[in-house]
Amino acid sequence: MGTPLGNLEDLTIRASNLLKKIGWVACEDTRVTRRLLSHLGSHARVFSLRRHNERRALEKVLRHLREGEDVAYCTDAGLPAISDPGTFLVDGVRAEGFAVVPLPGPTAPSTAVSWSGLEARRWVFLGFLPKLAREREALLKRFGELNATLVLFESPHRVRDLLLEIAEYLPNRRVADCREMTKQNEECLVGFPEELLPRVRARGEHVIVVEPDIGKERRKSEGRLSLDLLETLRKMARFHRNRKARDVARMAAEILGIPANEAYGIILEERGERE
Repeated sequence: MGTPLGNLEDLTIRASNLLKKIGWVACEDTRVTRRLLSHLGSHARVFSLRRHNERRALEKVLRHLREGEDVAYCTDAGLPAISDPGTFLVDGVRAEGFAVVPLPGPTAPSTAVSWSGLEARRWVFLGFLPKLAREREALLKRFGELNATLVLFESPHRVRDLLLEIAEYLPNRRVADCREMTKQNEECLVGFPEELLPRVRARGEHVIVVEPDIGKERRKSEGRLSLDLLETLRKMARFHRNRKARDVARMAAEILGIPANEAYGIILEERGERE
């Protein structure tokens, strides 16, 4: 089931009701889940199911299920199996013929995409990048070729290194650093990596959102837009020079009937600004 990223009020009514009445809860960290259960006034019994003990814990889950008892599973925050344990459990329970019932709830990747204000029509979740530098570079470059927003997790002590890597391997792309989402000190910084480096805080949990290569889309769009539309768009960019490029792009999209992202790239080029 989905559990809160930080704010306990984000737990769904359905999940809350289930945790209040269920007898057993398998969980990633018993200390974290006990705090949640205490908040709900639940007396459910808990046991650990983490990556290092998945096989042994699965047998305990199956034993309870065979005895006719229900078992819930919670990771520390968000949905199981998304850069957290859960896949092995779900596969093993289903293979034994028992039902697996998903309880949706908070999840960090989609929350960050929504909060970032960056392109969200298509996005790809990469989780934590490999530790080896050459593997990180290869992964960023390969997925950077996609016309999609990238979403990554990063630890606080490596978040600055990640921003430097994005600046080098995926140049001229804005990013959002979504830190400590739903918690008291949550913040979302948006800009180019080099702009964020002096401001980013190396503490807490970070979700990094990287916009697609708008320049690539602009180059494609120039082959599709008529010369008349291009000239009109460039005139709008010059006339509204004091307005934000994103605002002008949205206006152009509404008036001219073209995608806002395509308009945005051309407006930036006309103004001589970075993408």
